[in-house]
Amino acid sequence: MGLELSPFSAYHRWQIRWNVISSNENFDPKAIKTNSERVHEAIKAIAEIGVIGGVQLTRIFLNNNKNLLKKMVNTKMIKRHMIKKNLQEIPVYTLGITGIEMTQSKRNQWLNYGELDVVRRLVFFQLYERMNNLAKGKIKIKRPDEFNSACIGIFETKEVSYHVIVLRENVNEAQKYILDRPDHRFLIVCEDLIYLEPLNKLLSKRNVRVTTDNELKKSPKNLFYMWFNNKWCKEREVMNEIQKERKAVNVN
Repeated sequence: MGLELSPFSAYHRWQIRWNVISSNENFDPKAIKTNSERVHEAIKAIAEIGVIGGVQLTRIFLNNNKNLLKKMVNTKMIKRHMIKKNLQEIPVYTLGITGIEMTQSKRNQWLNYGELDVVRRLVFFQLYERMNNLAKGKIKIKRPDEFNSACIGIFETKEVSYHVIVLRENVNEAQKYILDRPDHRFLIVCEDLIYLEPLNKLLSKRNVRVTTDNELKKSPKNLFYMWFNNKWCKEREVMNEIQKERKAVNVN
């Protein structure tokens, strides 16, 4: 029996259709002065990561306000594109010319993204939504130091930073990224734990938490796996086992 494909699986037929900002397109000077905190948070997140799904943008940052989404499109804060999964068309958004002016970003950077680059970013925001809800909005998003196909972004809190890797046919790139950063903390999202097998030896020696596409649908309180006793185990179970071992030692 084969694995059930995730909605974000690399094995779907993906096709991206980008729209381009022309050289003579102008920003909206009034929109730049907006004092909407929700809009500013959304624009900053897109500037850092590059692209976000339409449903994700509305749900995570705009409090499900579709009218605000339309306003951001009309004022050119964001630009709408389309990625096709098999026969399903999914709207995705990058910065528009106004959002580019607000963040001092470059035009049309998204043209460097292939289909799986976009899919990885959609998965990144799925994880961000779960973790940020659990952290009560205290997680900040930061882009990696340089563009790569492994680390999509960095989650920052006051205490720690996590480099977020989304595995989608990029195991070699992920391996190199992790090897080059032995002291970093990593969060890895894979479609299934089986796809981690080439990395298990390396990951067993690193500060890593792992989750899967399927786990992202469930409660964020039991989201991650840890390497324990030569296999991936749920983090909560590992913590319980460690507590039992400590109690046994204290008793003895």
